[in-house]
Amino acid sequence: MTKLPFLAPCLIATSAMTLASPALSANETEYSFGGSINTVFLFDSNVSGAGANIPADALYNKETYGDNKIDATLSQLGAGAKRTLNDGSTISARYVMDFNAKNDSSVSPRIREAYLRWNKGSGQIIAGQTWSTLMDIRNLPTSVTEPTFSGVAFMRQPQLRWSQSFDTFKYEVAIEDGSNADIVRETGEDVKLDKSTLDLIAAADWDFSANGHVRLTGLLSEKTLHMGGQEHDELGYALQLSAVYNMTPKDKVSLIGFYGKGVDRYVLGVSQTGATWNSDDQDLELRTVDGAMAAYTRTWQPDLLSVFGVGSAETDPLEWQNDTFTYTRYAMANLIWEAYNNIYLGLEYNYSYYERDTGAELDNHRIAVGVNWKF
Repeated sequence: MTKLPFLAPCLIATSAMTLASPALSANETEYSFGGSINTVFLFDSNVSGAGANIPADALYNKETYGDNKIDATLSQLGAGAKRTLNDGSTISARYVMDFNAKNDSSVSPRIREAYLRWNKGSGQIIAGQTWSTLMDIRNLPTSVTEPTFSGVAFMRQPQLRWSQSFDTFKYEVAIEDGSNADIVRETGEDVKLDKSTLDLIAAADWDFSANGHVRLTGLLSEKTLHMGGQEHDELGYALQLSAVYNMTPKDKVSLIGFYGKGVDRYVLGVSQTGATWNSDDQDLELRTVDGAMAAYTRTWQPDLLSVFGVGSAETDPLEWQNDTFTYTRYAMANLIWEAYNNIYLGLEYNYSYYERDTGAELDNHRIAVGVNWKF
């Protein structure tokens, strides 16, 4: 793995940040504190009001006269604690927050991660909010902000996860907090989306040491609503296959493929394209989405790297729909330099594009210049 974490891609930085400061020991418990100050200058060509993160679907319903701003909402604060128990197992806790809940460059605090980890030696249990088991955190490229490639699983939510490793193989099983709030309603009918369900996710991970890794994940998600006193249920699902190949110690290729039905809230770039209420037939219908990402990372020297990547997502509308996303694309190219100990300078180009079934389309070119101090 490259030395540079910049925001790395904010996921790795989140996981590592609470170890950034020296641990303090008291009553057999180690405490750690850390964070980052991440300031980014954003220059958009065809959209106004977008935040630090700009997945392709974020262009929709925005003004189109361009924008220039300075954003610091991805700055983070974190704390952690770790204790060794009498049986030799360890229990640790981590809390991380940033200020980007609304993703509109206004200060809006949110919890990124807040969880307990119990490492039993034979395996580990995680309980709390962290990155979804459906994702492959290690395969998302480094970004000045966050790598919001279309067609890639990207989600944080509460969960209970068990994982166990056997040499180069690891499996994970998790129940994660599901939601029906993403079910699309295109009419004013009194549809109830209050019922929550639990999503089941499993993952298999093969690590080939210096050569790379492969990760396969699967999801089952029950989509539920109530209408006129009746419950309507459909089973959504998703599969994601992710692979990293280290061609040389300095050259890495990242590939991700995604296929899902009714689970758009897990994947970037295609919001409101999952479970949809058909008011004419009084039925709950699920849409499918295909996604893919390819990226190349070049480490020029230990303190300098660049990334070139593109991701896309495609989904077919239901035959009765008349204004919905059908295709999005997101591309990125950057150069990130560790100018001084834990101080990173980044220059990044982002391209976002969407199409809707009405024929409407929009693209945007963004230049991001970032300064990030991890402490």
